[in-house]
Amino acid sequence: MKTDLKIEEAKLEDKSYVDELFANRKFMPVNPFEVILHQHKREEEFFKAEDEIIEEGEEDLGDKYLLYPRNYGFLLTWISILLKLKYQLGNSASELEQMYKRSFEIYFGSNSAVYFDLMEIIFAWFRGLNLSLVDLKNIISTKNNDVNNISPEWEDFSSNETLFKLILQIVYLFVSKFPKFFRKWHSETGKQNKKDSEMLIRNFISNTLFNDEKTLIENKQGEWKSEEFNIFVTKSTRQIFASYMKEGAKLEIVITVPEDYPLSLVEIQSQNQIKVSKGRLERSLVMMRALLTNENNTFLSALLLWKNNLEKEFEGVEECAICYYIIHASTKDLPKLACKTCKHKFHSACIHKWFESSNKSECPLCKSQFW
Repeated sequence: MKTDLKIEEAKLEDKSYVDELFANRKFMPVNPFEVILHQHKREEEFFKAEDEIIEEGEEDLGDKYLLYPRNYGFLLTWISILLKLKYQLGNSASELEQMYKRSFEIYFGSNSAVYFDLMEIIFAWFRGLNLSLVDLKNIISTKNNDVNNISPEWEDFSSNETLFKLILQIVYLFVSKFPKFFRKWHSETGKQNKKDSEMLIRNFISNTLFNDEKTLIENKQGEWKSEEFNIFVTKSTRQIFASYMKEGAKLEIVITVPEDYPLSLVEIQSQNQIKVSKGRLERSLVMMRALLTNENNTFLSALLLWKNNLEKEFEGVEECAICYYIIHASTKDLPKLACKTCKHKFHSACIHKWFESSNKSECPLCKSQFW
């Protein structure tokens, strides 16, 4: 299985793979990557069909168009994909799940058109619903955590209310697993999409995400809590506190989650430092900001990686001279590849990325040939 995932991960960077996947297919593919590519082809067909309607000068189909069965099929397929990712990616730190998550991040990272088109479509449909914020809140109650409890199989598929629920569920599921990619789409989309997505995030999704994180932290206490490391959450102020103690030193950070997270980034501050050098403190804060900005991490997974890096630092393990982490944020590897001249160590992923971007095989520090 691991070998298959590694092969899949490599293939995802080859765009010709898209055509090969469907060359001899007669049925809907079952591999999640293939399903996503299949859906992307359908998205392109939808856009083409809409353009043809406009070119032919046909009248606006209004609600009737929004309620086409194929639209519901499209949304339900994406929900099934994202639900599969939700369980496949999970929140455990198993090697298999980390590899699976990495594969999807590589795929979306090099195929942004897939989720860009998805968001453009569903927000175009959302505007077509022409529902006010009051109407939307009558459909979905945030107090009852309805965002997390949408059950499409029990819905009336002849209503715009159901269409809104499905759209909201797709946005919630995607944002919960890929906040970095959602921010990328938000930064590049049009003004109206920005306004609509900000409204949905602020009024329906951000608070649900924060409650999800709180529940995850509390449910996993048996796995992470120790005398040296602790986390606690205050719901009223939307803050997460984490403290780490080792050899008489103490480091505590506070993560404040804005009301429109993940569109706005979290604020990270330090407090109650005991016997912690300025350099270690600054590295700690930079690391946490990067983990929650540049990676698709939960707060718990980011805090655990932060804690594990601190542990290795106290053990005297050398940090990577490129990313300044000890444990790599994505691969979870330690710096093992050493320059034969200056002896500094690097993560394999970091040094190979350096070689590719610089088109050289030199050490980034001493500039000698690395191999």
